Amino acid sequence: MAQHLAADSQPPRDRSRNILAAAATGVADFIARTGGRPEAVFERIGIDAECLGQTRRALDLADYVAMMEDAAQETGNDNFGLWFGQRYQPQMLGLIGEIALAAPTLGSAIEHLALWFPWHQQATETRLTRRDGLLRFEYRILDGSIVDRRQDAELTMGMFANVFRTCLPSGWAPEMVLFEHARPASWRDHEAAFDADVGWSQGTNALVFRDRGLDRAM
Repeated sequence: MAQHLAADSQPPRDRSRNILAAAATGVADFIARTGGRPEAVFERIGIDAECLGQTRRALDLADYVAMMEDAAQETGNDNFGLWFGQRYQPQMLGLIGEIALAAPTLGSAIEHLALWFPWHQQATETRLTRRDGLLRFEYRILDGSIVDRRQDAELTMGMFANVFRTCLPSGWAPEMVLFEHARPASWRDHEAAFDADVGWSQGTNALVFRDRGLDRAM
């Protein structure tokens, strides 16, 4: 598996903090389906609804993260990001999703995601590491000015988990999921969504998984 750990090497980043609008594909419908008013969320945050889901348009990362936090408030669904991420398939992610799906194997897809995700979402670190005999796909926003980012972390871990689920047999689950933020009130939903134990108040967000099935064709 040494070849997969090469994803620790990161492409260069600048000081920008954009995210491709493809990451918001379907968010308006999901807000509406969970009892909220998407137009109210977009107006409060200052987001142009016309660009959401367009694969080549960009949003400010802070606005994107704030939109997810506001959507949780608007819908009264404290686990908004968790459930939005669980239904978010790789093909909805635009170019970075296409890169993962076009990879020859699952291991290669994960390696590509770790290496190239900071081009899809700037001011972000993604790494594939090994610790205590397990692999970890780590994710965290580097911009310290973006403080409230729980919803983003939970939806992003769901997006990444769905790359595994696209390739592996039904019933795949990580060994554990880690989050930077403290444990929320409805934390049992997170264990049910990922079918795994969840660690809170960690140094990074991560999917922890075994070195199994990574040679399976995408």
